Amino acid sequence: MTTDVTQKCMRKVSQSRSIETKEALIEAATQLFAEKGFHKVNTKEIAKAAGVAIGSFYGYYTDKKQVFLEIVKTYKEALLGAGMCGNSDDFDKANPGQDYTLEQVINYFINQKIEVAERYPLAFHLEINHMRYRDEEVAALLEDYTQREITIFINYMSRYSDLLRVDDLQLAASVIYQVNDNMIMAHLSGGNTKHAQSLINEYKTMIALYLLKGNKESTV
Repeated sequence: MTTDVTQKCMRKVSQSRSIETKEALIEAATQLFAEKGFHKVNTKEIAKAAGVAIGSFYGYYTDKKQVFLEIVKTYKEALLGAGMCGNSDDFDKANPGQDYTLEQVINYFINQKIEVAERYPLAFHLEINHMRYRDEEVAALLEDYTQREITIFINYMSRYSDLLRVDDLQLAASVIYQVNDNMIMAHLSGGNTKHAQSLINEYKTMIALYLLKGNKESTV
């Protein structure tokens, strides 16, 4: 009995250390990719910055690209989950017993996306965009998440179809995605300032004007 308990405790300690090691590698890699760019970072630097042996690095990853892809996946999954909770049904479960206007959903979605984006350095966001055009695997991964997010937008807009002035939901969702992406980058570049917050509010207003009937159309 004592042996079984001891073995279970040892496994828990080992699992805990394993999680800590992987988290340290992810954190170190994220910072290095942000500071130096993907192509100027090597696995030895990541291991050293994480405070682990290079052998430990290869116990989790085959190369630095695998680390980069995992960081991007984690970030993109967090964006999907934070904004729309994956899909409209999940959003209802997370916010039970309430009826939301589309403007309120947009406001909630944008605020949550910004909160997730702020967890990562601006330079890392820039490196993701840079790698989109330099690496086919990264580009394919980002395109997959783009389409998933667009699908979520379409699902939400379809719930408010009677209020919409747009007819092509696929096109409208693509426009909103691009606006949101640009807004996040503008916000991160501007920092937590009054001007940055004003810019976010203008983005929210612009999206509502674009989508909803009864709003005055822009003359620009």
